[in-house]
Amino acid sequence: MDILSGLKSEASKLQKQLDTLKSAIEILSGKTGVGRGKRRRLSRSARARIAKAQRARWAKVRAAKKMANDRQRT
Repeated sequence: MDILSGLKSEASKLQKQLDTLKSAIEILSGKTGVGRGKRRRLSRSARARIAKAQRARWAKVRAAKKMANDRQRT
């Protein structure tokens, strides 16, 4: 009886390892759909709008930083 329970626990442990290996193989082979899909393309005008908005955000940050520095100096 002790041998049988030991074999069952060993079989359970091996089954868990096998399941882990199978899921790793699926992920690496790309069958699960997890990970990157098709990359979306942006038009030139969309990229330009995004860049313009980001430049405006950075300008706002730099202006706030400059004002803070000017206040500290006075």
